[in-house]
Amino acid sequence: MAHSCLRHAFAARLFLSRTDSTLQISGQVTRYREESNGAQALQSAHEQWAERIPGDEGALWEWCLAQEQSTLLELLAYCAGRTVNAVQMKHDRTGEPRLTHANALSTALKLDMAQWFTPTAGNFFSRVARPIVVKSITEAKGTPAKRSWEKLRKSELAAVAEHEILGTGWLPEPLRA
Repeated sequence: MAHSCLRHAFAARLFLSRTDSTLQISGQVTRYREESNGAQALQSAHEQWAERIPGDEGALWEWCLAQEQSTLLELLAYCAGRTVNAVQMKHDRTGEPRLTHANALSTALKLDMAQWFTPTAGNFFSRVARPIVVKSITEAKGTPAKRSWEKLRKSELAAVAEHEILGTGWLPEPLRA
């Protein structure tokens, strides 16, 4: 019964935007601004669950009570996964507890971010300093920097980086295993 109550509270919070459960579960759905394989997979999973579960809180409660444990575990895993916030922001410091926990979770799950994220001009290279862009290309390709890159505007260099890194599996430092 406690397990059904937990899943009901979580699902009501994520799918019905209900916050008045007797269980004081506080989880915020993490939303991603950029498109990625991971964001698309989360959206697809959300749509699949939204079709499966009732849109009414009372019906959701009854639905949870009637489900097999495997279904409820899948729902709990999805709900918990939607609340993970491992996005490193500019203001985050080294050793930030949230990010330390995210790294531990990633290690435990053997998460390979190369399956879920590809750095592009829009989601990474245009947001970091030129030396980081150049270093990224040289790391990914295993070749020295080209002198011609120094003459490029930042937006052009970001586009070059996106093209050069595509298919290499290279990831920015915070996403590496």
